[in-house]
Amino acid sequence: MNQIMKTCKKYKRSGIATIAKKMGLYPYFHPITSEQGPLVEMEDKEIIMLGSNNYLGMTGNKIVKQKAIDAMQKFGVGTTGSRLLNGTFALHSSLEKRLAEFLGKDDCVIFSTGMQANLGTISSLLLTSKDSVVISDELNHASIIDGITLSKLSKNRKVIFKHNDVHDLSEKL
Repeated sequence: MNQIMKTCKKYKRSGIATIAKKMGLYPYFHPITSEQGPLVEMEDKEIIMLGSNNYLGMTGNKIVKQKAIDAMQKFGVGTTGSRLLNGTFALHSSLEKRLAEFLGKDDCVIFSTGMQANLGTISSLLLTSKDSVVISDELNHASIIDGITLSKLSKNRKVIFKHNDVHDLSEKL
């Protein structure tokens, strides 16, 4: 059994999760029963949403919602595959083309999550540059760390420093 599984089993056996649930302090898997905006309904209470990725508030925009309905009517509710194989709709290609034109670039690619964006972008940039060196805080988001790992960058081209510690960074540079 690997270390992660051992830690999970130890946490489960400790009863911490059970105690947190009984006290109403367990932060995971609370169903939301309303549209997601600055306020949401959760367990019959209206609360301030502080954990959303709805940065621009577009999930509640009437025009965006209608366009989503129109797209579902034409394409269905999902791609049924990865972008690489059979999951690229004409809408993806059209958006990428329009974004590239808007940005004055030859091309662009869209990702459906921040995790995918960091994995794809960081690993690609590092794989295509033989002279790259990465300087990274040890507590960077997992997507950044995984992007660096996917690049297969040699250890002598990675500088990982203690979290927010400029003295450690200075020593390693």
